[in-house]
Amino acid sequence: MLGYVWNKRRLIILASDVLALILCYWVSFLIRFDGVVPPLFLSALYTTLPAVVVIKLIPFHLHGLYREMWRYAGIRDLLNVIGAVTMASVAATCLVLFIYHAHFPRSVLLIDYFLCIVFIGGIRFTARIAKTAFHQVAGTSKRVLIFGAGNAGERLCRELIRKDQRAYRAIGFIDDDLKKKGLRIHGVPILGSRNDICRLVEQKKIDEIILAVPSAGGTVIKEIMEVCNSCGQEHLKVKTIPSMIELLDGSISINQVREVKVEDLLNREVIELDLDSITKFLDGKRVLITGAGGTIGSELCRQVLGYAPAELILVDNCENNMFYIDMELNRRDTSVKRQCVMADIRDRAKIEQIFSELRPQIIFHTAAFKHVPMCEMNPVEAVKNNIIATRMLARLAEDYEVERFVLISTDKAVDPSSIMGATKKVAELIMQSMLGGSRTRFAFVRFGNVLGSNGSVVPVFKKQIARGGPVNVTHPDISRFFMSCREASQLVIQAAASGTGGEYFILNMGADIKIVDLARNLITLSGLTPDQDIKIAFTGLRPGEKMREQILTEEEKPVAELKNNIYVVKQKLIDKTIFNQQIDFLEKLVHEYDADCVVNMLKNMIMPHQPDYAPDSELLETFSAVSNAAPQELLEMPLSPYN
Repeated sequence: MLGYVWNKRRLIILASDVLALILCYWVSFLIRFDGVVPPLFLSALYTTLPAVVVIKLIPFHLHGLYREMWRYAGIRDLLNVIGAVTMASVAATCLVLFIYHAHFPRSVLLIDYFLCIVFIGGIRFTARIAKTAFHQVAGTSKRVLIFGAGNAGERLCRELIRKDQRAYRAIGFIDDDLKKKGLRIHGVPILGSRNDICRLVEQKKIDEIILAVPSAGGTVIKEIMEVCNSCGQEHLKVKTIPSMIELLDGSISINQVREVKVEDLLNREVIELDLDSITKFLDGKRVLITGAGGTIGSELCRQVLGYAPAELILVDNCENNMFYIDMELNRRDTSVKRQCVMADIRDRAKIEQIFSELRPQIIFHTAAFKHVPMCEMNPVEAVKNNIIATRMLARLAEDYEVERFVLISTDKAVDPSSIMGATKKVAELIMQSMLGGSRTRFAFVRFGNVLGSNGSVVPVFKKQIARGGPVNVTHPDISRFFMSCREASQLVIQAAASGTGGEYFILNMGADIKIVDLARNLITLSGLTPDQDIKIAFTGLRPGEKMREQILTEEEKPVAELKNNIYVVKQKLIDKTIFNQQIDFLEKLVHEYDADCVVNMLKNMIMPHQPDYAPDSELLETFSAVSNAAPQELLEMPLSPYN
């Protein structure tokens, strides 16, 4: 059998081929003899024609010319046609010369060969040409300009042409390289530079501009956005393809075209991940992620899943978050074993059960209370979750011989001025206190704000813009470090894979960004004008809020830098006895639920190294009043746990 069903479409193509072969053979004789074929050679034409047609159809079948969907025909298909016609012509030549020897005009066979390429190829590309022509006149497609006439722009244009259900019609390219103007890519002209955008939008009735420059920095994207907004066309939309951070495999699909996000405006360097070290680190391992339903936790789940762990253990106490990330991961990959465990990290019995039954080898600890105002109003809960639970997890990791324990920290732990920052600083100290004499390698990764995380400024600003404003900013000069969730998660995994123990990692956040500039960018991305369509209001600093964060203290000196994005800092050894006594006493105060004493004890623990966070002058008297059981030696312990 031929191996596939001869449906109506294939039979039509076969019939067309037969007619084309007959026509090519006949026309070859006419061309050879200037329109008048001598009777002798006319007899040869009639005698050989059936055999020539039949023998040529065999190579066509062997080359799969009746299997292809020709409306998607491309260069590879053209080469396949040429190969099939060449084999067919060779077979026909052998047959004819075997029958007629020297009494047959060989030039006829050569003419027939070239005519067959034109006619047989033309039949197959007619569907592609007709499809393209139909969409060129279709009125439902969005008319787009592609910004960037490079490799990414070419691949996007090709994808638009090949796409069956066309939502877009490529009208032209825009590129700042003026030498490219007037050239064409897949028949689509390069019309000018960014200075021509407004003119072209009006002349060509453009609906959308797609930025096809994945390596472009935030400054370039912002400039293009400003040019497009200045055109005064309310219907005009600006979209983009994923950045190099997202395009790990370099592939581009029309399905990836999306709205420009605030992350695109960050001037971030392209990440160069050491995939070999990450694969070796995660391949075949049982990986546990606390806070798995949160912003960082869920992105870590997505990233880890791509490195073939033996098992992925998701721990979270929010049912909805766990449900959604589990559903998403199930769509992405069902081959990796997954455990979704509803648990509060403060519940020692439940957490120990997880360690005992599932035996994790690598732990990413992302679960934490992170909102500065909430922690200021609820200091006891912040300490319970961010400090007491973290020490409990670290000790269990040591008891169950976990290979690697990685804590996710924050820039607010540097010279903290808030409860949240202070609790994360103590959590960092817990990692340092676990050094030495343990098979588990403890480390922490410190970085700044994650754009778009739950409760962060971006979704808050978006809601305020949707309401018509104003957008509330605490201070015109307040600034923060920002990083996309995907980038932060990739760097966390890279840092964890690179660690050997005894160090911690600081992510290179680049330059800090003024919050007011972030607000203006979001307003612009919404197609509105800052201070005209949407007002910006300054509300004053909140309790515990700093004007500017730092990612490193003056005492911290990086000993290495990985891939220009990760600083490696050697951890200090601290006196475990003193430090653990302090944590024990802090835990006792937490159980007694006296917020003032908890705050003062927290200040006492970090004061020697954080001058902006001074302790209460009546600290020891307060401790004595709260707990008569407090031993005198504890109250008189050194303030610093460092040796």
